[in-house]
Amino acid sequence: MTGPTRADALKDEIAPTGKLRVAIAISPAGGAFCSTKNEAGGYAGVPVDLGKEMAAQLGIPVEYVAHQNSGQIVDAVSKGT
Repeated sequence: MTGPTRADALKDEIAPTGKLRVAIAISPAGGAFCSTKNEAGGYAGVPVDLGKEMAAQLGIPVEYVAHQNSGQIVDAVSKGT
């Protein structure tokens, strides 16, 4: 039974804190690569939907980390934050 063991190891690698952190860029128009923030403070868009589905498949909660643009996401990843 290597399937579950491999899946658990992958989950630990992708989400070591027990939640999936998804970086999203916020834009007024949204789009395929950017998300929008609604009046209630929630997020919407393709990246949000993908993160939500990935977290559901892993069986863990999702945490969105909002940035103003994709450059900030690259900088954050480079710094490991």
